[in-house]
This record gives sequence, structure tokens and C-alpha cells, in this order.
Amino acid sequence: MKSLLVPAPAKLNLFLHLAGRRSDGYHNLESVFVLIDYCDYLQFETTDDHQIKVLPQIEGVATEDNLIFKAASTLQKLANERSIATPGVRINLTKNLPMGGGLGGGSSDCASTLMALNYLWDLNLSEEQLRIIGLKLGADVPFFIGGNTSFIQGIGEELHDFDVDGLWFLVIEPDFSIPTVEIFTHPDLNRNYRSLSSKELEDAKVALSKAYFWGSNYLESAAFKIYPQLQNIVDSAYPIKLRMSGSGSCLFAMFLSEAEAIKSLSDLNALIHKLSLPIRKLSVYKQLSKHPIKDVL
Repeated sequence: MKSLLVPAPAKLNLFLHLAGRRSDGYHNLESVFVLIDYCDYLQFETTDDHQIKVLPQIEGVATEDNLIFKAASTLQKLANERSIATPGVRINLTKNLPMGGGLGGGSSDCASTLMALNYLWDLNLSEEQLRIIGLKLGADVPFFIGGNTSFIQGIGEELHDFDVDGLWFLVIEPDFSIPTVEIFTHPDLNRNYRSLSSKELEDAKVALSKAYFWGSNYLESAAFKIYPQLQNIVDSAYPIKLRMSGSGSCLFAMFLSEAEAIKSLSDLNALIHKLSLPIRKLSVYKQLSKHPIKDVL
């Protein structure tokens, strides 16, 4: 039997614009995704019983709805269709990333499962094939399969390398989560749909390379309306500039050096205690230039 331990890193959206709405109700996004060194971990152990087991059971999530289970089941079914015998697998998840935080934890777990089992089961699927499979499981999964800093379009299936590296982040985890559907269905959602020009993308690259925020997160207006305590954190942190990742609830600040990030962490920690801000965790992370699973497989 084989065993394997793999990371599943978080992502941040450096900006997030809505370019339009599709006929199926989904929104076309334009966003820059980066990975950071904040990870869930998944331990895989092959078994003789051909069953897929995911532990521990996530509260409120049925096994068949668990993205880790769905990823493993999808690959096992594909292997069976190709007459490839696969052993069973026991998957133990160490969950560090917050649910409902906008860091992509579920999609990242799903992507790491696809990559790990492709390796353990000797399926020899290409990265592009894994992306196609992943898109059917979740819009953010294709990004996590590649892991390079990327400009994302469509619902997440169009990825373009985006040359920004070496950033540091102060990530703020509030003590509450935000359901994605709540944001996208809210009347205050910013629906100023338009696509970015090539000139704007170059401007974004220049600004972000200097750790300057560019553009905006279109989902903030709805999130701040529903959760005014999130707006309060942003206002209280000034002059530290914060942006929401994804549909929230996590916020982040961006820096060129670890020292700057740690200084801001210290300043913000003092504010948390003084103002009793609803913050569960505050940490500094660095940008990853590639998916850390590639050092394992």
C-alpha cells in the first residue's frame, strides 16, 4: 500500500471584477489569483477494499457533496472506464483554511486530491486533462491544478500567467464566514460589467508588482452591506489598506517585504484588543511562485 501527504494552499484575489453574466446565471470574472503558503494538508493511504473514505466528516457537508470525495470518485470512475484497476483510498484532511473565507479551501482540497490520486493511481492524466475534470467540480479548481499566479477569465476556466512575484500578505480571518451565494444574489452587488483592456492589465501588473492595490473587488459592496462588521474592520485598520478576498470573509493587506507585513500585523493586533474587532486570526504569509505539491509528486 502507498501513502502520500500533500498540501492544499490558499489563494487570494488581488482584484476581482465582474465582466458580465452568462445565460446559465453564472458571472464571468476577471481576477488575479495568487497562492500563499497557508495550507490544508491531505494524507492519502491506498487500501485493498476499493472504497473511498474521507476523514474527518465535515460538519454540515454530506459525504457525496464533499469536493474531496467527488474528486476521488470522478477519477476512480474514469479509471474503471479505461479498465485501469485502482485500489481504495483513505484520505485524512487536516483543515486549516477557513470555510466561507474566500480563500478557496474547498477548491484547493479538490485540486490536490486530483493531482495526488493521478500520481498514486498511475493514471498519467495531463495537467490540462485534470483542469477539464476539475472545472466540472468547481470554478476555481483549474487554477489550483496549475498554481501559477494567473489572470483569470470566464467562470475560472481561462487562465493566463501573470508576472507578479515576491509579495507578502497580512491575512485577516474574521470570526464569521460568508456564503458565496449570499453575495452574488444581493441587490447591492456591483454589476458595472465590463472587460479590462490590455492597457489596464499592464497598469495592474505595474501596480501590483509594487504592492499597490489596483482595481477593486466588486463583491465588497454587497458583503459590507450584509456584514457591516467587515466594513468596520477595514475602516479601523486605516492607514493599513485592506481588500476582501473572493466573496469574503477574509481580508488582506499587501507588502513587498516580510518586515513590513509583520510591522502591520503588530499594529493591527493592538487595534484588535483596543476596539474588540471580530477577528479570529491574523497572520503573515508569502506568495508562492508555484503549487507546493509539485515538490512532492
